[in-house]
Amino acid sequence: MQRWERRLSDAAHALTNCGETYFEPDLFRRNVNQFLTIIRTVTFLIAKDKANIPDYEKWLSSAIGKYWSGDEVMLWAKESRNYIEKEGDLELYSSLSVALVYSYFAENDASIEIGRSELLSGGIKKLMRLAEAELPHGVSAAAAVKIERRWVANTLPNHELLQSMIYVYSRYRQACVELAEYLGIILSPTIPTAESIGEGEVHQRRVSYVKFSDKASYSKLTHRVEIDRTFTPPIWLKDVDRTRPNFEVYAEMAERTFLHFGNHLAMVFVFAEDGTILQHLAFTPFDQVDKFIFWRDLAERIVYLRAESLIFVSESWVRKDPGLLTPIAQAEILGEMLHVHELKRTGEVSHKAWDIERVGDQVSLAINNNDTLEASGFPNYLVPIREAFTRIHKR
Repeated sequence: MQRWERRLSDAAHALTNCGETYFEPDLFRRNVNQFLTIIRTVTFLIAKDKANIPDYEKWLSSAIGKYWSGDEVMLWAKESRNYIEKEGDLELYSSLSVALVYSYFAENDASIEIGRSELLSGGIKKLMRLAEAELPHGVSAAAAVKIERRWVANTLPNHELLQSMIYVYSRYRQACVELAEYLGIILSPTIPTAESIGEGEVHQRRVSYVKFSDKASYSKLTHRVEIDRTFTPPIWLKDVDRTRPNFEVYAEMAERTFLHFGNHLAMVFVFAEDGTILQHLAFTPFDQVDKFIFWRDLAERIVYLRAESLIFVSESWVRKDPGLLTPIAQAEILGEMLHVHELKRTGEVSHKAWDIERVGDQVSLAINNNDTLEASGFPNYLVPIREAFTRIHKR
C-alpha cells in the first residue's frame, strides 16, 4: 500500500466505528473527531508524494478541484478538522423525529420533532390520526410513519452527520481510485467503498417505518452481492453490441432477458461520468410504501456517488385510474408493460416501452410507441433522482 492508501484505510475504519457507536454519544463523538482528523491527512500524504506523481498540479485540479470546489460538505469537513485540532470538539446534537410519508416527495411529509423518546408513541399516533382525517383513503392506505434518530453538527445543520461523513469518505476514496489509476496501480481491494459502509445495520436502527396497512414496524435491509468476475454472458446475450450508447444497450438486454425468462426483476443501474457502473441494484417492493422508501434512499446514494446517469428496468401493471378513494393496489388491471427509463444528470430522459402479451405458457413483447413521456408525464418515482442530480450540480 501507498501511505495515502493506508491512511484512507484508517479513515474507513474510523467511519465504520462511527456507525457502530451511533447510539453511544460519547463514543460517537470520539469517532467523529477521529474520522475528520484522519481523512484530511489523506491529501496531505498525497501532497508529500507529489514528486512521484507526474504533472501533480494537473492531476490535483482534475481529481480534486473539479469535484470539491464549492462543495458545502467537503468545505465543512476541512474546516471541522481545523476546529477539532485547534479549538476542541464540534458541537453535536441528536434529534428524534417522526414524519408521515405518503408520496415520493419529501416536501409533502408532515413532520414532528420529538424531544424525549418516551413521547415517540404519541407522535406516531398523532400522525396516523392526521392521515386518517386529512388524506383520501386511496392515499392513506399507502402511507407510513417514518421514525428517524439523527446526529447533526451545529456547523452543518441541514445534513445528517453520518451520511455527511460517508459522502466525505466517498469523495476522498474516489480521488485515491483516480490517483491509483493515474499511477498505473489498483487501489487496495481491502479499502471498503462508501456504499458498503453506508449499508450497515446502523441504517436499520436509525430509520424505521410503521405502515398504515398493518400497523407493524419495518426497517430497510440491503443485501450486498459481490461481483462474479468469472461470469460470461449467456449465448442469448453475447452478441449485444455494447459499443452503442448505454440506453440502447440496456434496452436491448432488458428485452432479451424478458423474452428468455418470461419476466424481469426491477433493476437500477447507476453510472459514472465515464459510463462505468457505480452500482447495480435489484429490488422487490412489497407495496407502494416500499417504493417510496427505495426511491428516496436511492436519491441520497446518487448524491454521494456523484452519479452521471441512471437506467431503470421494470415490469408494471397497466391499471385503470383508481382516483383518490381507492388504493392503487386495488385498481383494475388492464394489462402489463416492460419499461426502460434513462435519466441523466444533464436532465435528458429516454424511455422505451413494450406491451407484454401472454398466451398460455408463451410470452411476447410488442413495442408500444404510444407510451411516451409526453403522453404519460415524467414518472413520479424518478423525481427524487432528478432532484438529486440537481443537488450534485449545486455542490
